[in-house]
Amino acid sequence: PDEVGEWAGWTTTGSLFACSSEDRLIAHDRVRTMAKAIAGVESHVVSPEEAKEIHPLINSDDLVGCIHTPADGHIDPTAMVNAYIAGAKLHGAQIFEDVSIASIEQEGGRVSGLTTSCGHELRTPVIVNCTGAWARRIGAMAGVCVPSSHYCSAPFAAPILSADRLA
Repeated sequence: PDEVGEWAGWTTTGSLFACSSEDRLIAHDRVRTMAKAIAGVESHVVSPEEAKEIHPLINSDDLVGCIHTPADGHIDPTAMVNAYIAGAKLHGAQIFEDVSIASIEQEGGRVSGLTTSCGHELRTPVIVNCTGAWARRIGAMAGVCVPSSHYCSAPFAAPILSADRLA
């Protein structure tokens, strides 16, 4: 926010990775240790009782332990994109909305530019493909095979707690 004057969408909530087996706790502890070494992420192993103190609604009866990351959280993707846009504009970028890529031009086997659906021709040696569900189609325009990813989303809100967990 300080750099671009725009909230980047981060909300700190903390997290608990619940582990119901010793193997799961060991696996998560390895990831925790690596995150600490590589990125300085502070987290620690907590007992089921400590997890219950952190989050009173958790059913800790079948837990071996948890990984607690106090500074973890989530991000609002729209706010993050708006902050990226603000930062890009500060550095001279132009933003084109409601427009798609019609074609990607190449010279000598390398990207040389693109043409938008409005007919604008942009010359550039680099295109960053961050088009999500359209990544394969955009990649194909440049002769690049983008592997498909499989994501699952539910069109409804799943319950977080069942009645037995509230008892």
